[in-house]
Amino acid sequence: MAAVNAVIVSATIKQSGTFTLGLSLDYRSLQVRALKAYRASYCDRPEDDSVLWSIIISEKNREMHDAILAGDAIPFFDDPANANFFYGFDNMYADFTKSVRESTEMQSGMVAHLADKIGILAEAVGAKRIWNPEGGALYPYKQKPEYCSLEDTLSDISGRIGIEIDFPNPFPNEFGVASSRGVISDRAIHAIYQAWRIKQLAFQYGARIVEIGAGLGRTAYYAFRMGLTSYTIIDLPFTNLSQANFLGKAISPEAISLYREVSNAEAVRILPISEADQLGDFDVLVNVDSLTEMGTATAAAYMERFLIHGKAFWSVNHEANHNTVTGMPMLAGKSIGRFPYWLRVGYVEEIFLSGRDVNGYYCSGLLKS
Repeated sequence: MAAVNAVIVSATIKQSGTFTLGLSLDYRSLQVRALKAYRASYCDRPEDDSVLWSIIISEKNREMHDAILAGDAIPFFDDPANANFFYGFDNMYADFTKSVRESTEMQSGMVAHLADKIGILAEAVGAKRIWNPEGGALYPYKQKPEYCSLEDTLSDISGRIGIEIDFPNPFPNEFGVASSRGVISDRAIHAIYQAWRIKQLAFQYGARIVEIGAGLGRTAYYAFRMGLTSYTIIDLPFTNLSQANFLGKAISPEAISLYREVSNAEAVRILPISEADQLGDFDVLVNVDSLTEMGTATAAAYMERFLIHGKAFWSVNHEANHNTVTGMPMLAGKSIGRFPYWLRVGYVEEIFLSGRDVNGYYCSGLLKS
């Protein structure tokens, strides 16, 4: 990896930025599977979801959609940062890549941002103490101390969350902070924290996880590494295609199960939203940064399924739109926690319990049954 001349000494960690090189392995069979699943989900789409598919097949992705249906190869499957394959849910897309490459100022700003986020992650999981601006025995001069090196901080985080964290970089041209564990991007830092929180909830409520709207699948990757192998993603079909591309390379092609494929109990299931009604019971429902972006009826339908089939719901969403998670009528009185999200200002973590029996306790009243 050739380092970019963007070296930052932040209040936390000194680090430099770089672009990823990607993998040189042959993943043609994975591409065939992912494209086949996409075509199947398009053929099986409900009659009344033309609006949904018009969103999926936006102007930026229309050409790629048509090529997939025609059975053509997708040249950017292995280099999404120079296409719009991941547009809307990850920073690896053509316009963003071009902007970063052309601006050393942007590179420096991103490195500083990422260095600070790594420090916050260390505090969030308890790998580093939280600085107290009021002073104390360790901070007598009320000055915020610098953290140790990046590598030591990553080791401390690993020790705290129970796995040796790594940063898989299956695609070239993604910008991030260089480390011995891979190039660190903003989404990966969030995903580590999110997987750690999901594991905490799984320990209490059960390990069958369903995530609605999973982005590239980075959280699913770290959850899988933490032993949460009963993990199902429900998302838009075009996003499913991207998740298959990432997780099939980051873990292995055998570790994912796609639409219409025979499900493997030890594989991450990647399914279109049309399959949400077929999930059956699960333990923990996860939604990060999308429930308040959905239509009211769609969001309500997901929550009704949770109340019938799930136990705990972990939400990380903003409240800048008309609808909020906490304001959904069916969730009234079911919250057991609400607090600011560590890694992004303006977002809130909330935990809701459905009331279904959990380890001998009736959750809606937290009373022994």
